[in-house]
Amino acid sequence: MYPNESTGLDLCFLVNMLISKLEQDDALDLIFNSDTLKYDEVENHFLFNYNAVPFRFISIRNLFRSVGLFVKRKDSFDGYMIDKRFTSIVKELIGIRNSIKIPRQYRLGLESLYKSLQYKKALGVMGEKFVLNYEQRRLENHPHNNQIKCVSDEFVNAGFDIESFDDSNSIIIDRFIEVKTCSNKLEFYWSANEVEVSRILKDMYFLYIVDCRMLDKIDYHPVILRNPYSTVFLSEEWTKEEQSWKFTLK
Repeated sequence: MYPNESTGLDLCFLVNMLISKLEQDDALDLIFNSDTLKYDEVENHFLFNYNAVPFRFISIRNLFRSVGLFVKRKDSFDGYMIDKRFTSIVKELIGIRNSIKIPRQYRLGLESLYKSLQYKKALGVMGEKFVLNYEQRRLENHPHNNQIKCVSDEFVNAGFDIESFDDSNSIIIDRFIEVKTCSNKLEFYWSANEVEVSRILKDMYFLYIVDCRMLDKIDYHPVILRNPYSTVFLSEEWTKEEQSWKFTLK
């Protein structure tokens, strides 16, 4: 699934999840406030002061731009506005929620967990789309470029997300890519099934680790790890942590 008008996870959902994540982290007011937002009642849209966002949140601002929340104003050289598709979301999530301050410690529970999981899912989908586009550009001259595709929705236990070609001389699919998103530090979760598939596929299996802060950068190159079963799982350069155990009654 990709965040576009014809399939799957839509842009409104992505914007909703991103704003919800900011709210959970007590960062919503630092990006959307009286310095950055002005509501134009005549035109029924929000004006956004793009340059008033604090420096440490520029990557998040750019992420919002990449999913279409901000659009250029026709009447201003460097001005932005909230795309009208998202006016109602911004009114609800920023206007209403900011009028009622709830201490962070009381915002835990199933709803917070659900939002967190949905946010991570949204980032995962965006990471997959980025890598799919990256591979199509990398192999733009391959005669079977149209066969590069995401399989994670139709083949959920494949152990990888994208099928591609290793190079322009490949005549069959021979690069199997698992996409991981991260931020700040290079870390990710890798399922037992994914590890096993990587062990079997060896040099045909790749991890593409995408920094979610760089998703809107066309010239950004993700970290690419070939044969990660050997270079990551068995390597002493990486730290492994057990996150869960499976128990079966004998």
